[in-house]
Amino acid sequence: MAKHLVWLALMAAIVSAALIQSAPVKARWDRVGAEIPLERITNMWAPDENEIYFAGIPSLYRYDVNGWSPVEIDGQRLVVNDLWGGSATSWFGIDADNGGIIWRDGPDWHSYGLGPEHELYTIWGSGPNDIYVGGYSAMLHYDGRDWSRVNEIGYRSVLSISGNSPDNVYALCGRYQIYHFDGTSWRQVWLSGLWLDALWTAPTGETIAVGSDGCILRGQGDTWTQQDS
Repeated sequence: MAKHLVWLALMAAIVSAALIQSAPVKARWDRVGAEIPLERITNMWAPDENEIYFAGIPSLYRYDVNGWSPVEIDGQRLVVNDLWGGSATSWFGIDADNGGIIWRDGPDWHSYGLGPEHELYTIWGSGPNDIYVGGYSAMLHYDGRDWSRVNEIGYRSVLSISGNSPDNVYALCGRYQIYHFDGTSWRQVWLSGLWLDALWTAPTGETIAVGSDGCILRGQGDTWTQQDS
């Protein structure tokens, strides 16, 4: 799953540039730090230009002008699978050690545990009061107060979640199915034998699904087409 997240991040950058048809800009990649303390990076999130949070193994890390530092939550260093952030003081992560969700609200940390038997993969939100988390046989939603199971998804495994607003959200279920939320209810909008790995939604609402053997789907709402890779 880690390689799928990293590959999706790269794919999303390429697709985003193609969709918005922006003018090319010159960019340069620089190595972040002399020695990266993580064995594996599964995702990253930056609240601003001065700090970056890295999810992965062996634990969640923060990088800023002072270098690398592990993030401790209630005195523990946790393996975090995925991250989503709204601001420097309001962001969420998947606790891989305990099968739950952690989130920061100002100076305080909170957690919601499902148990280590629940493996969670992906997190996405339109804002701090509208967060979705997916994993093995589970999809949860946070409304700013409580976490609840998304009943329409049932016990399907959710591998990827993406959207561009509270009433336009997509979920990849069990590799072969895509579900869509229109603000009122979830319904299946794609089912085939194609092996899919991840979703990404553009600001326009158009969504890209990528999978094995160069599989690319492009769609919005109920209309989806397979693209050449």
